[in-house]
Amino acid sequence: MFSLPASALQPRTIPKLWPAGLKIPENQKQQIFNPLALRNRLNATIETLKPIAIAEMESQRVVHLVDHELRAKSKNSNMDGERRYSQIKKDIETLFPNNSRFDFQQKLHKQMFRVCMKHILGNDYHLLINRISAIEGWDYTAMNVVFIAPRRGGKSIGTSTGLAALVNNIPNFEVVVFSGGFDSAIELNNLCGHSLRKIARGKNIKVTKRKTTVYHPGGEESTVTPFPSNGQYDVSLLFFYLCCC
Repeated sequence: MFSLPASALQPRTIPKLWPAGLKIPENQKQQIFNPLALRNRLNATIETLKPIAIAEMESQRVVHLVDHELRAKSKNSNMDGERRYSQIKKDIETLFPNNSRFDFQQKLHKQMFRVCMKHILGNDYHLLINRISAIEGWDYTAMNVVFIAPRRGGKSIGTSTGLAALVNNIPNFEVVVFSGGFDSAIELNNLCGHSLRKIARGKNIKVTKRKTTVYHPGGEESTVTPFPSNGQYDVSLLFFYLCCC
């Protein structure tokens, strides 16, 4: 809830805003330009809609809870969101043995996964996101984040390993990397393929100059496409990679 200073809550009129010759009763002017009255009406609207919003959220939570319980009893229980997120972090540990990541790379991976939580958790998102956010120290999930690092800060390795862990564990996950130069885009693609071969766990990996593809056991494909030739992509994640000096 927001608050306004006392001076801002005083009713006031702005005569210059009224068209010439237009007569409006003084009490209506006071009502229109009274911030306190506007705030009260806004609060009343919020209170009216709050039960509806709470009921809708509870309905979604129950649906996802039932779905989670049903899948926990099925043969596909190993694909729930929490186990997928745990496996992604294990893949990162495999790529960086003995906790060899730079501090920047640790923060980079954490924020990359934060942006992709809806893809990582899938149908379990509404069930798990609050608990995972509390564990990770996130106030909220994000739709976009920005990273800045100095030269030799581990940007390329950090980016490629993070993308490799994501596409290795999320079926039908498509990443497009927009890079500032063709050579750096190809380098990032090759690094991603190199990382995937270490964590693929029997999956087929195909690396070409234009795309890295992971073939999942269920027949799904996840891809990393560097330096796309056009912008007509329906993708899961857009990653802008600018390498300077």
